[in-house]
Amino acid sequence: MLVISGHLTVNSDMVIWLTFVL
Repeated sequence: MLVISGHLTVNSDMVIWLTFVL
């Protein structure tokens, strides 16, 4: 999950959404 969040640092909303889903 951290890898995805770091990769999508530009999209803060996406990071939170992905983290919540994953």
